[in-house]
Amino acid sequence: GQRRGNGEGQLGAIEAQGREKIRFGRRAERAAELVKAYRIQDKVRGVGFDWEHAGQVWDKVQEELAEFQAEVDVDPDRAADEFGDVLFALVNYARFKDINPDEALERTNRRFQARFQHMESAIQSDVEQGGKTMAEMSLTELDAYWGRAKTALSSTPLE
Repeated sequence: GQRRGNGEGQLGAIEAQGREKIRFGRRAERAAELVKAYRIQDKVRGVGFDWEHAGQVWDKVQEELAEFQAEVDVDPDRAADEFGDVLFALVNYARFKDINPDEALERTNRRFQARFQHMESAIQSDVEQGGKTMAEMSLTELDAYWGRAKTALSSTPLE
């Protein structure tokens, strides 16, 4: 069936020329919780509650990943908490490395969308030549299209 977003920035599917195609919103919603985590960490840094160097923060990321892995197949509620801890630790590491996590995620979303749309176009071109549709392809076949899209767009800056 079709899923439709209920506003700008929502993922939705549209029917186009007899095939289902993904439409990405023009503007992704801001990752408000990533920004909030960054601001919380920056505030507590202001009163001296902070790590001494980035290596300590990376160790914390690894610790949180291990805790998440230990819970992911055991307790979904705890796994969600641990996943939040992983994200919080990664945001903290990003802060140490002067990376804005919201902007980094937005850039990743744009790259993913561009690659997916490139892949979709390539598959549609092949379908017009008698090839398989995306739904008929195996994950291995889709991954090959993904790899070509990634290579084709790797030198293209996305704004």
